[in-house]
Amino acid sequence: MKKIKYILNLAIVALLIVGCDAEKASVDPADIGSTSRYPTPTFTLTGGNTTVNENNQTVFTYNIVLDKPISEAIDFSIVQTGGNATLHEDFEVENGTIAAYTTSTQVMVMILDDEEIEGTETAELTIESGPSLANKFLVNPNTSFPSTTFTIQNSETDDFKVQLDWDAIYLDSDGDEHHLCDMDLDLEIYTADFSGIVATSYSSCPEGIRIPAGALADGNYWLVPSFWSTAGAVPPATNIDIPAMITFAQVGVTDSTDDLTGVWDTDTGGDRQGNADAYLVRYVLNISGTSYTVTNVDSGAVVFQN
Repeated sequence: MKKIKYILNLAIVALLIVGCDAEKASVDPADIGSTSRYPTPTFTLTGGNTTVNENNQTVFTYNIVLDKPISEAIDFSIVQTGGNATLHEDFEVENGTIAAYTTSTQVMVMILDDEEIEGTETAELTIESGPSLANKFLVNPNTSFPSTTFTIQNSETDDFKVQLDWDAIYLDSDGDEHHLCDMDLDLEIYTADFSGIVATSYSSCPEGIRIPAGALADGNYWLVPSFWSTAGAVPPATNIDIPAMITFAQVGVTDSTDDLTGVWDTDTGGDRQGNADAYLVRYVLNISGTSYTVTNVDSGAVVFQN
């Protein structure tokens, strides 16, 4: 009996050894540490020279192609790694997704014309898979992601612009925050004899009027900011001198700002509240070709000249 048990035990051990050997043999040693099962993306940039003037509002496109599809979607995003250009002010990006079982997508860089007076700026941008951590491990870890420096030159024009800004945070009697943009201020340009309105800005904050070079005949024009109404705005806890600022500019080249704080206040309100001084008739614009001069007629001072 002991001999039979011994023989049976030997048989079981032999089967286990064979089974283990068979299991080992089913694994291909070449797959261990291999990245061949991961899709590998390639990147092609279109849009031309990466040194551009912001006035052109150039759009750059990266075409992204995988060498094989997979059963999961893969996101690709553009991240800024350097440079002094500002996202949402100097440029925008649009990320992309390669859907499951497909192999291509696009991501884009859009250059913005921001009208600011600034020097040449740069944006160092890199493509990466993600941003989710799980997404980062769906592509070949040996992927070479492109990094590109975009050089954005300032846009300089012969256009004239006037802008009225008055926004700030204020508190109501309950301590809740509101914006002074809820107060309705306007901006208008009149002919020299006030016989006609040349241009208006009624529904923005800040209000702004840009006059293309040559759009108006040479001569004088009134630049008139005004306080139309407090209607629709929650009253502040206490009276506020509206911190209005008016800026005159040759777009992208030079500008000058006048402080209008104290001209209007929330208690007095605007024209619709019976304010006889709601319209500020103070600034005369003289146009001579592409030369612009703004004079404060109350003081006689030139407040802007290009």
